[in-house]
Amino acid sequence: MQNKNLVSVGIPVYNSEKTILKSIKSILQQSYKKIEIIVSDNNSVDRSYYICKKLSKKDKRKKFFRQKITIDPIKNFLFVYKKSKGNYFMWHPSHYFRSKNFIKKNLEILKANNDIIGSCSKELFFDEVKKRKWTKFSLEGNTFDNLKILIKNIYRSHGIFYSLYKKSKNSPANKISNYIAHDWNFCIDMILRGKIRRINSEYTLIGRGTSTKSDYFKKTRKSFIEIFFPFYFFLKKSLKQLFNTKKLKFNEKVKIVLILLIYLSILTLNYYKKFFKNLIFSK
Repeated sequence: MQNKNLVSVGIPVYNSEKTILKSIKSILQQSYKKIEIIVSDNNSVDRSYYICKKLSKKDKRKKFFRQKITIDPIKNFLFVYKKSKGNYFMWHPSHYFRSKNFIKKNLEILKANNDIIGSCSKELFFDEVKKRKWTKFSLEGNTFDNLKILIKNIYRSHGIFYSLYKKSKNSPANKISNYIAHDWNFCIDMILRGKIRRINSEYTLIGRGTSTKSDYFKKTRKSFIEIFFPFYFFLKKSLKQLFNTKKLKFNEKVKIVLILLIYLSILTLNYYKKFFKNLIFSK
């Protein structure tokens, strides 16, 4: 099969002129060469379009598209995914940078292990470089334990969402939609399908993207109820995922839901603390 060893890298772009050049180069310079790079500029108003277009002329593996109008960000994610032709896929945000052997080493893991459906590397936020707060947890235990680990580290699950995955027709990548914490639901779905390994020999550096901006919750809201409970849609889908799966016993499902409710309550309280703090001290 022609695409058997092809790795597809989807890069959704929007107003990323400060990081896009270095970000794309970190993929073009990967030691594993059998890759296709699908870049979709979401009608950026900065220089992102011109930078991407110039790079696409220098490397035939790079396919460049530009949306005629600015579409929903998640639709841009879906666009690059649906354009991909490889048996392996990963999203690569325009503010991410991967080590040179990232694809090579993680692909080796996927090929050697049938039960592992995703592989990633340790990651670090830019502003934590000096503190070295590397994210290193893997999800290779039983489904119940993996879900507990994910919930405990849910705010550090960027690397899991942006792992290198084995592509499949029923992949949850086909179902993503834009609501607060949609990527957490994606991670839960992947755990219910298989195991995800994290290797320490390679790394991902993460810049601050849309989900880390102060107005993220406000801009991503889809319903009035999210003003009071920001994680409403995430919880709604999580309950469906957990109670529909056959990978957990009923008592395990109940335990996971309770753990999730406790954790979401804490996150919501912290959200309101920050909200009222900004309200009081804002000029």
